[in-house]
Amino acid sequence: MKSYFTMGCLLLISFSARSQYFNQNNIPYISPMPDSSVRKAGISEITEVYVYINKKGKTNTSKEIFQYDRQGKATFNCTFEDSLLMKNITVSTAVNHTTSGAAGTSKTWRYGKEQKTSVVMFNASEQVSQYYIYNNRGRLIRSQEVFYKDSMRSRINTYNRKHQLKNYYLYEYSGKKLKTSGLYNSNGKVIRFWNYNCDDAGSMQKQKDTTTICTAKTYLNDGSTISTVNYFNEKGEPVKSVIYSDSNGRQTKYLYYLGKEQTLIYQTASTYINNQEASYYSKSYTRNNKAFSSTYKIYDAEHKVISHLDSGWYTKKPYHTKNEYTYDSKGLLTERKNYYRGRLSGIYTYRYRYYLRKE
Repeated sequence: MKSYFTMGCLLLISFSARSQYFNQNNIPYISPMPDSSVRKAGISEITEVYVYINKKGKTNTSKEIFQYDRQGKATFNCTFEDSLLMKNITVSTAVNHTTSGAAGTSKTWRYGKEQKTSVVMFNASEQVSQYYIYNNRGRLIRSQEVFYKDSMRSRINTYNRKHQLKNYYLYEYSGKKLKTSGLYNSNGKVIRFWNYNCDDAGSMQKQKDTTTICTAKTYLNDGSTISTVNYFNEKGEPVKSVIYSDSNGRQTKYLYYLGKEQTLIYQTASTYINNQEASYYSKSYTRNNKAFSSTYKIYDAEHKVISHLDSGWYTKKPYHTKNEYTYDSKGLLTERKNYYRGRLSGIYTYRYRYYLRKE
């Protein structure tokens, strides 16, 4: 069994990255914990054991092992399918390497054996500087270059598979506040221009290629506020978003409307106990105002998720998936139970190894 483990693990060197950026850009991040949490706890290895339970009650067990450096970066990963019998060992290749340049150090993450292979590069300030997407055959689909001025994003170039400029965004700031942004084609002709200078008393006006972003803010007697933002998206459709905040400035509700009929497309709601978010709910809708999907989370006093319910109505038969979480005295996840349409379908358990603390 030990030889199987060694053979499987040596096939994979995993990537390290900033999970927040990858989540925002729909890039898979395989570590079960953010880098900062791993580093703070001094974790060197996480073992995740997953027991799948089918409708007849039969089980199948798999194991995944993650290893980290002292900075919390994932450096090693391997997966076993049916870890009790060691029938299958499944790995997905990922390469992590560092290159140095005159302007500083850039870190490159490349993902292999995925539907979309991605490469992300960071500059010396740990800002994303280049981003490449490949298909599953290794062919470049598109790429981007990001430029900064005074630590603020100033331009993004998007290239096609031949590395020819498709379009680019330009950003203008007043201090740290975004004043304008523009989308231009490869010849420098404006496609869409967003103006963020409209004040509370302004009115939304749509010109040929320009959108003015207008915000109206209402102050209520209890100290809460309602902010309404109107603008046109890049397709020329009117958009309205409404943000409700309590007297402490915490967002309690968000509504997003689209189109001339102001169809509700997305909404969120949060509740708070003792200045801590206790629950979060979001729901999305189709253009026909039919429910599409929703998420409901409940947090403990440390703002860790203890219950997470996902629902979807876009399939022939609506589904509901629920996860329940258990933590140890250190606040680390020890167990996650998964329920699908009300049936217990899986149990995840977690074990941790730690670095010896430096004196």
